[in-house]
Amino acid sequence: MRSPVPLRTLLSIGLCLAALLAGAEASQAQPQALLSSIARTTEVRSGRYRPVEPVDLVRFEPDLSQETYPFLTRQNLEAILGDVNRNGEFDDAPADIDALTWLGTTSRPSVYDLVLSFAAASTPLGGGVVLDGDLVRLQPGGSFLVVASEAEISSVTATRTIDVDAAAFLPSGELLLSFTEDEVTTHALLIQQNGGSSTLGDETILGWKPGTTEVRIVYTTADVIQMVSRATQKTISSVVNVVGLAPDPVNPGAVLFTVASTAKGLVGAVFTTAGGGAYAYVNGKVLDGTGEWGLGAAATLDALLTYAGGKDPLALEVEGKRLPAPGSGAAEVRFHGAVPQTTVQFVLSYAGPPAPWPLPSPLHGVLFGYPTPGDPLFGWSIADPRFRAVADAEGRGRLPLAPGAHPPGFSVLIQALDLASGEVSEPVVIDLVQP
Repeated sequence: MRSPVPLRTLLSIGLCLAALLAGAEASQAQPQALLSSIARTTEVRSGRYRPVEPVDLVRFEPDLSQETYPFLTRQNLEAILGDVNRNGEFDDAPADIDALTWLGTTSRPSVYDLVLSFAAASTPLGGGVVLDGDLVRLQPGGSFLVVASEAEISSVTATRTIDVDAAAFLPSGELLLSFTEDEVTTHALLIQQNGGSSTLGDETILGWKPGTTEVRIVYTTADVIQMVSRATQKTISSVVNVVGLAPDPVNPGAVLFTVASTAKGLVGAVFTTAGGGAYAYVNGKVLDGTGEWGLGAAATLDALLTYAGGKDPLALEVEGKRLPAPGSGAAEVRFHGAVPQTTVQFVLSYAGPPAPWPLPSPLHGVLFGYPTPGDPLFGWSIADPRFRAVADAEGRGRLPLAPGAHPPGFSVLIQALDLASGEVSEPVVIDLVQP
C-alpha cells in the first residue's frame, strides 16, 4: 500500500488555488443567498437530493438558480452531535429548527456561526438541556453555546416561559424576536407600545439589546398584518405568526420576514418592512412565493437568514443510512458545491465520540476535521484513489461505497475535502452493515 498523503499536504495544495479563487470572486458584485428551514418535509424539485426536513437548512439564490441546495442537514447534525443517548445509533439530531440568525462577523457563515433555536428542548452531548426559548450556537464536538437564554428573554420581556419562533441580529446589535405563541407581559413600556394590551401576539416583533434591559416593540401584530395586506393588496385578518426574520440586504434599516399562513400569496413568500410593507426583492426577483424555492411544492419558510452569496458550500448527503448487504450493491455519498471538474478527497474513520480538530478554511478562517487521524480508515482512505471523485461541470458528484469485511455494529464517519478550493464539508455517518 502506498504511504498516505498527509491531509495537511493536500490542504496546502488546495489553499494555493483557493486564494486565487477568493480574489477573483471578491472582485465581482456578489448576489445574495437566502438560508432557511422548511416547516414540513418537502421533496426537492430536481429529484437529485433527498427530501428537505424541518431540521435541515437549505440555501437558495433567488433568480440565479432554480434549485435548493443543502447547507446543514439532519445527517450532518447527527455526525457532529454524536451518539448523545449512547444507544449505538447516530440519530440524535433535533427535530426542527425554529429560528435562525447569525452575528455577521465573517463574510459568509459556517455552521458554527449560526445562531439557532429549536422547536423543542434537546439534550446535547455532555448533558444539559437546550430549551425551545434558547438561542444557541453549535460548537465543534457536539455541544451548544448559549447566546441568549430563554430565562434572559423571559425576564427582559416580563413574560413567562417563552418559545422563540423567529430571530435576527441587526447590524446595530439589536436582536429582533418573535414568539411561537401569544405571551402575556407585565412590562409597562411594552404594554403602552402595544396599545394598552398586555398580550404580545405571536405576530409581534420585539427588539432587545442583549446584555441590557432595553426592550421595545418594533412592530405590533396590527403593523405586521397591515404590511402583509399592503404587499398582497388584499385585506388580511391574520398571518398566523411570524416565523422568519432577517435584515433586508436591499433596503438598509428594513427587515425581511416570513409568516406561517399557508394562504396563496403568503406561503413561501418573503416580505419586507420597507415602504410600509411589500414583497421582498432580492437579486432582481420578487419573492412572492411563486418560485417555490426549487422545491416540489410551495413551503413555509420557517427560519430565514441572508448573506452574500457566491459559490455553494461543499455539502455531503448519504443516500440511505446503511450500506446494503454484501453482494447487493453499493450505497452512495453525494456531494455538491465542489469546484467544477476538480478532485474531491473523501476521508474516513470509524465513528465515535466527536473529536474535531481545526482546519484552515479560505472562506471561514477555520473549520473542523472530524475523522480521527490515527484511525486505520483515515490513512487508507487518503491513500486509496477509490476515495477520490471528480466533480462534474456543476460541482456535483457521487462516491459509491460497497460493503466490506467490517465488524458488525460499527459506523463510519465521512468528510470531504475539495482539493481545488481547500474547503471541507461537514461530516456524515453511515452504518457499515445492515442491523
